[in-house]
Amino acid sequence: QVITDPIQTIADLYNIFQNENERNIFLGAIGQTLFTVIVSFTISFILALVVAIFSNRFYNLRNILNPTVSVLRSSPTIAIIIILLLVAPWDTISYIVSFMVIFPLVFENMLTALDHVFNGELEAAKSLGLNFLQRVNSVYLPNISPALWASVISGFGLNYKVVIASEVFGFPKNTIGHNIVAAKQSFDYPQAFLWLVVSIVLALVIEFILSKTRNIFSATIYSKRYNI
Repeated sequence: QVITDPIQTIADLYNIFQNENERNIFLGAIGQTLFTVIVSFTISFILALVVAIFSNRFYNLRNILNPTVSVLRSSPTIAIIIILLLVAPWDTISYIVSFMVIFPLVFENMLTALDHVFNGELEAAKSLGLNFLQRVNSVYLPNISPALWASVISGFGLNYKVVIASEVFGFPKNTIGHNIVAAKQSFDYPQAFLWLVVSIVLALVIEFILSKTRNIFSATIYSKRYNI
């Protein structure tokens, strides 16, 4: 039986937390996967944002990067993972795949948002003598905030799935993907289903936290939009 009784899944989870060793392994796997997701996304997001800012200012850089970004965006994720399995250390695969998937998404979203910042607002801010940081706070952030948070929420969720997929193929020890594959190989389908449920619940919790953070951030930013 591949799909187990939900009550049995809850019982299995309870039994894991009753055993200290199993509990430490369970939480360690979740922690390792979340660490990889957060670090890989943060690196990819910051690099994409910085490159988008420079590309907004320098059109030659934009023209150079556009073909590369298009190739990255169009490349099948599974094919990338399989190729990396042949040429890259297993513990770097998740980070490389994350960059190749998240960078194009964030870069294009942020570049489009920066391109649509209203020049009239910038000129008004400059005429009032606002410095660069004040212009960023009063003009840029309110304009790019929707695209920024769309990139964060959709990108983080996508990165979460990409990292687990790369763990399934790359088989790094003590991760969610590792435990899914280990359970499958030992035909322990209830355990595999348990890890599937855990990964889905984690994704929902992360999305909820990010959505609440976006609402708080957006309310603060928009209150400053015309406070020039």
